[in-house]
Amino acid sequence: MASVARAWSQTVADIVAGLGVDLGAGLSESAARQRLRQDGPNRLPDQPAPSLLAQVLEQARQPLVLLLLAAAAVSFAAGEGIDAAVIAAIVVLNTAIGVTQQRRAEGALAALQALAGPVSVALRDGQWQAVPAETLVRGDVIRLEAGDRVPADCRLVSVVGFRVDEAPLTGESEPVDKLTDVLPDNELPLADRDNLAFMGTTAVAGRARGIVIATGMDTEVGRIAGLLRETTKAPTPLERQLGQLGRSLGLLALILVAGVFAAGLLRGLSLVPMFLLSVSLAVAVVPEGLPTIVIMVLALGVQRMAKRNAIIRRLPAVETLGAASVVCSDKTGTLTQNAMAVRTASAAGAVHTVQGDGYEPLGEVLTPPDQAGVYRRVLAVLAAGGVLASDAELRREGGQTLAIGDPTEAALLAFASRAGADIGELRRRWERVHEVPFTSERKLMSTICTMGGSVRSFTKGAPDLVMDRCTAWLGPTGERESFSASARAVMAANQRDFAGQGLRVLAVAYRDWQNEDWRREDIEQGLTLAGLIAMADPPRPEVPSAVAEAQRAGIRVVMITGDHRDTALAIADQVGILRGDGQTVSERVLSGPELEGLSREELIARAGELAIYARVSPEHKLRIVDALQSQGDIVAMTGDGVNDAPALKRSDIGVAMGITGTDVAKGAADMVLADDNFATIVAAVREGRTIFANIRKAVFYLLSCNAGELAAVLGAILAGLGSPLSALQILWLNLVTDGPPALGLGLEPPEPNVMLQPPRPIGARVLDARTTVAVVWQGLAIGGIALALFAWALAAGRDEVTARTMAFLSVSLTQLIQAMNARSLDQSLFVLGLGRNRTLLVAIALSALLTLAIVALPPLRAVFGTVPLSSPDWVRVVAASLLIFPLVEAVKAARRRRPA
Repeated sequence: MASVARAWSQTVADIVAGLGVDLGAGLSESAARQRLRQDGPNRLPDQPAPSLLAQVLEQARQPLVLLLLAAAAVSFAAGEGIDAAVIAAIVVLNTAIGVTQQRRAEGALAALQALAGPVSVALRDGQWQAVPAETLVRGDVIRLEAGDRVPADCRLVSVVGFRVDEAPLTGESEPVDKLTDVLPDNELPLADRDNLAFMGTTAVAGRARGIVIATGMDTEVGRIAGLLRETTKAPTPLERQLGQLGRSLGLLALILVAGVFAAGLLRGLSLVPMFLLSVSLAVAVVPEGLPTIVIMVLALGVQRMAKRNAIIRRLPAVETLGAASVVCSDKTGTLTQNAMAVRTASAAGAVHTVQGDGYEPLGEVLTPPDQAGVYRRVLAVLAAGGVLASDAELRREGGQTLAIGDPTEAALLAFASRAGADIGELRRRWERVHEVPFTSERKLMSTICTMGGSVRSFTKGAPDLVMDRCTAWLGPTGERESFSASARAVMAANQRDFAGQGLRVLAVAYRDWQNEDWRREDIEQGLTLAGLIAMADPPRPEVPSAVAEAQRAGIRVVMITGDHRDTALAIADQVGILRGDGQTVSERVLSGPELEGLSREELIARAGELAIYARVSPEHKLRIVDALQSQGDIVAMTGDGVNDAPALKRSDIGVAMGITGTDVAKGAADMVLADDNFATIVAAVREGRTIFANIRKAVFYLLSCNAGELAAVLGAILAGLGSPLSALQILWLNLVTDGPPALGLGLEPPEPNVMLQPPRPIGARVLDARTTVAVVWQGLAIGGIALALFAWALAAGRDEVTARTMAFLSVSLTQLIQAMNARSLDQSLFVLGLGRNRTLLVAIALSALLTLAIVALPPLRAVFGTVPLSSPDWVRVVAASLLIFPLVEAVKAARRRRPA
């Protein structure tokens, strides 16, 4: 259904009537569902997924697959029809497995993108609700605030200082001030439609309400959505590393295969069998299934992260997480529960205890009895200021009271109820006519309210900033008095005491105006202080252990907060951030004003010792990231606001808050925390380290097995024994038998010491020097066992087919045991436990059954050139294959005993 025509030139009443919506109640859920079925989801079409045929052709274009097809053609031309058919069947099977895994990975990543999808606040059935943006329909009444990405084209019906960055759509470099007036020009250019907000643009200031007039492809940005389909994805660093590894192995394969081919011909072996054997060895050298396995490991690992509430938006973040050396975390809602409750208040020169937890309408404010009447009057003003300078709501659902909006503002409403105020009555009597929105730079929020002929502004915010703007206060008499130095000292002392208890402190002030003779620039000047409100936001119970785990892993935890220094110190002490390194507290804390006074070089010099940054603005985060990165740290930075976006992009791992975070912050981040919880960051680091380690294990396993096959064949040919493996047997081992265990290794649980190791250097190679050495010697061991068994069988009078069968079974079984060895280069299998990775056990069992089938089933014996073995020969094969286990365990034990 088309969008509303020329909505900018219609009145709000016309829009409401045309869309059949009640501006005060919004759409009903049933009407919204019906419109969604009619109009379709509110989203732009994704880049079309490749078709099944395209994915099959992509697999078939791989160089090794083409090489195998050439080998099949040569076999067929040479009259080896069975060999040609088997090679072709293996190619088909490998292609089917690759396509299936690729489609599964794409499906997993698509599901994660849906999890990370934006959420909008819409009015449905008379209540504001958080709904997925893609479910918005024409006629929905939505609420927009600074930091939101506009989810659909809207006609604005109310605005408060609302400004929108429309550069992505119109190219305008400056944000646009929005209004609600009718614009009569029917042919108005897009950039001049100031009473509309467009999908894909970003709110940068203020707040607004609007009616959705177009969704999905009917929006203005939908008209140019075709351009998005032309984008291509750059390879990740991990993909580039694997590509380089593949090219290096490909070159090695050409050299070795040419050598084997030449050696075979010199030994008098036939041309066609040697060609097929050389092709098979080329396949053995290059683990062509590795890219698919890596994609699967990444996708499944990212799914596991999502289940732990860490939604990865960019795959490179997975490998970067394993290298994080510093985590810079917000305090409120990340280290703490973000479930505020007012504990105490300072009013009329006295401290008052507030009873009651959460947002339930229970509890009261306990005042000293000597001047209870005075205190009640001042507390009423303090409570009213908190209510009228708040946008939150308390809603009763399912027998409990829920907060809608900012938790701090919701706590002010609960405090007002406990102080005896009627929130609904206050908001009915006082009409809000203007607002100066809160920003993280100003740390203040003000409203202008009228009641009859009275006009009063209310301001709440950081105590020191509010008190700087006060010329009077409600003193011990309950009357307005001059805010003298002594009065300020009393309130400042209360503030320090509250902050020292780990409480978050807000100041509330007001100003009365004559009629409506007020100016915006004067609203936050000449104020009268009503009092201080101190609320608790206790640490999340799981955070202390998460901080300790991060520190054991060599990761420094740094708190960055806009709160007061003393509040930050109290929380940091409770969660263990200040745990002992011998430094004094003053050496580990830096305030925003102090940071302003440091040069870049001075900040870099101190960054390594600082654990807390208090009273900072979002702009300071950029300087902090720069200082830490200049020291060589890999920085994970959390953020939720519009102005956090530059720091999130600049950091190595930007982490946005999923609950309180703005769309802009989420768009700039690499990872979104669905629960805003610091412990989730640490869990994600653990998962990131595990994913990288598992990819390394899969690479190690495949290469050591392939090296074993190469060593056995090359050694036998050079010794004049012929080949211990046929071409088809090598292909079967590499394209069928090795794949399932490699994927099982990719799903290995974290090793016990994964969070006891220092952060991995960024850019560390998947195949480092230590792993390469292990690949070489263990590959030689695998090949040596098979070669020794093959040579013994020939010397003992076994025919060549029987000897080759024994060698084939030895290589296969040794590789399956090697899959268990590959679970760790250091840890013993007895420590890791046999049953922790059930997927690997199933994969090994599957590969073993497939291998046994080649020997047990007569049709397969005829194809792969195997024969039944006698019981003594089976015992010899199994005994020889088991040798790899004690050999590797002995080397691991020796490495563990080696001094660090």
